[in-house]
Amino acid sequence: MSHFLGDVHPNLPNEEKIGSSAVIYYNKDGKTYILVGKESNYLHEKVGLTENQISQIMERQKFTPEHSPTGKTPLKNDANLNSAKRFFQKGAEYLEKELNIPEVRFDEAIYNDADQTYETIYRYLVEDSKWGIIKGKKKDQNEKSKDTIHREIMEEVGLVIFKGSIHFYGNSCTYNCYRLLVSSDDKIKGFNGSILDRKNRHKGEMFDLEFKELSEINNLLNTKSFNTTSACAIKSFLSLTLNKGGKVKKGTQKRGRRGSRRRK
Repeated sequence: MSHFLGDVHPNLPNEEKIGSSAVIYYNKDGKTYILVGKESNYLHEKVGLTENQISQIMERQKFTPEHSPTGKTPLKNDANLNSAKRFFQKGAEYLEKELNIPEVRFDEAIYNDADQTYETIYRYLVEDSKWGIIKGKKKDQNEKSKDTIHREIMEEVGLVIFKGSIHFYGNSCTYNCYRLLVSSDDKIKGFNGSILDRKNRHKGEMFDLEFKELSEINNLLNTKSFNTTSACAIKSFLSLTLNKGGKVKKGTQKRGRRGSRRRK
């Protein structure tokens, strides 16, 4: 779940930037595919909701686990986390019917030590929702930029990702930019399978995550269908050259010598 810490000037050092974004991609048959999805909005901020409807949404964003008979078992455990996810799933299905919204999603369930509850946020799409890549804000100023995007990728995709496979390649807006190469057919299947599973379970901050081929990505960029931060990160990524091994290296451009004659 992302946490907003305020505006930060884009020229600040990398670790002081408020968030991170990741271009997740793979290369196949000479083509490049990038993982993208639709940006969602907070359901409780939807225009036109009554106070009663907002109250119902907020009530279903908290799950209070039951104490064990002895009171010695910590409330933060896998069993209670799974119960919270089932609770939020039912809440999403209920709110779809109650608010007549085709699809409602919920973020990752986060345990609140102060209240001893699991919490989430419900989300939905609007007609002009923009496409984007996975990104997120730091939980606090001490969180490292790479740790931020590592956490966000695992929350959004639902897979355990080796942090060493995530590589920094630049920065844009107020975000540090990272890249993650999906290096084999098995890993591609793993991504797609997990994405479908989470979609069926109404989980995920972004809607309809999918790998799109580079020509589609360029078309979406040209029609301004990407949100600003994601567009910055993707354009920065595309300014690099992908070699056959899937590694990203700085592109080089041949320059003519000064004083050379132009072709007639």
